[in-house]
Amino acid sequence: MFLIHKLQMSLDIEEIRNYYQTVVCNFDHLKWTSSNDAVEPGVGNHEYENLYGWGIESNQLDQEKPCPPYNILQIKSEYQPTKLVFGLILKLKELFPNSHQYSIAGHPTGTFVNLHKDNDKYLKIHIPIYTNTQAMFLFENTKFHLPADGSMYLVNTQELHGTTNSGDTDRIHLFFKIPVSDSDRILEL
Repeated sequence: MFLIHKLQMSLDIEEIRNYYQTVVCNFDHLKWTSSNDAVEPGVGNHEYENLYGWGIESNQLDQEKPCPPYNILQIKSEYQPTKLVFGLILKLKELFPNSHQYSIAGHPTGTFVNLHKDNDKYLKIHIPIYTNTQAMFLFENTKFHLPADGSMYLVNTQELHGTTNSGDTDRIHLFFKIPVSDSDRILEL
């Protein structure tokens, strides 16, 4: 079984960054940060300060409130589109029709997400927006750097995995979940 698989298909990095800049400039009210208690404290022994992002799809009852992707203990309802579902996201939802829980997460310098496993029914696709060579995906004995060049990566989150950013810039990824049952088709993309 793979740990991380780079998809053959890629996106235009400028389109990805333009989407991100639109989100930053126009949707600050939907931004979550670890400092505003949007992330459940103490979950997973992770080390982070000022983690931030946007829930492009939200499980909050109020779609005008920030929805972090890490609110595992705060699930209120099924994930629904927010105002951030436009442009690039609509294109991705067409390419990956069974995808859900779209999010953007920023990991500042010093962020460490401890090894953990996600739900065994889903895998994640990560699209790096901005990164540095010291931002890594971690598996038990393997590290991966994912460049921000428009590439998309299928990440096997059923395996123990985590992240670290010891570089001097933020690591910002767009990511979403796909059912494990779609993985064979997606590995061909």
